[in-house]
Amino acid sequence: MFGSEDEPFPDALKELLGTGLTDLVVTSAGAATDAALLLLAHSILDDCAISYCRVCALAKPDDWDGFIEKRNVEFQSVKANTIEAIRKELIDSRLKALEKESLPEKIEMLHRLCKPPQNYAPLRDYSYDRETLKRIDLDRHKVVHYSGFTNAAPNLQEDLEFMGKTAWYLMGLVNQRYGLKIDLRHFFGLQTATSQEVPPPAE
Repeated sequence: MFGSEDEPFPDALKELLGTGLTDLVVTSAGAATDAALLLLAHSILDDCAISYCRVCALAKPDDWDGFIEKRNVEFQSVKANTIEAIRKELIDSRLKALEKESLPEKIEMLHRLCKPPQNYAPLRDYSYDRETLKRIDLDRHKVVHYSGFTNAAPNLQEDLEFMGKTAWYLMGLVNQRYGLKIDLRHFFGLQTATSQEVPPPAE
């Protein structure tokens, strides 16, 4: 028991229960929400990145030759398959390994495959920044491995906007490289993209 029988709860404890604990709960709830939003946005962007890598493999498999040439192939596979089938097997193996790599590494692979033109900028008020992405990726790592945010994330809104625009940017990369017309609006069931410009495919 705290204090006397007449006053079992000290003033300090009353204050904590009345205000301090409430503030702690609100802060913790805000931090948990921030963590969940960061993880969700990061997961969506990561899925976009690896999916676009698969699109690149389908659109032009020989673009992957420089990334698979040092991989081993069983002799029986060489005897039984065409060069196209062997290439597909090696690309599939590389994609499976890429799934386990970090988000920045997946996007780096897309840049190497798609070779964007100098000063490539398909979106207004956006430029891809690897350092920002690496910092977001590290924040995600902390959330997963160190029990989430202890405080509300100060840059969450900016980070969510950056990741959203990066998904559209990657779509533009693939479109301009292979002359495709991938459109995230169809993926999400949207009729219009009011907040983004859809990068046009290459002519």
